[in-house]
Amino acid sequence: YADFIFSKKNPLNRVWLAAHFDKRLTKIQVFDTNILAMINEILNPDMSLSVRLSGHLLFGVIRLYYLQLCYILDETASSYLKQIKAPLDKESRYFEAKL
Repeated sequence: YADFIFSKKNPLNRVWLAAHFDKRLTKIQVFDTNILAMINEILNPDMSLSVRLSGHLLFGVIRLYYLQLCYILDETASSYLKQIKAPLDKESRYFEAKL
């Protein structure tokens, strides 16, 4: 089963890469991963998986979920700061003009 897991056509390949080489995954690959489908694939595999391999795959799922949350948090924080910064600049100019 090891060759099947590491083939590029297998959806669990991305999960295994996340467990071992998370820097190789791009942001698009992280967001394209369906976490629930990967968990179902690990819990109900077509072939039997060893306990060690299933543990590594579950760790990869956790890491993918963590990366998704970090990317969403970064995007939310940056958009929030952009929204706050623009009105504050306008208000400061408004108060300077009145003085």
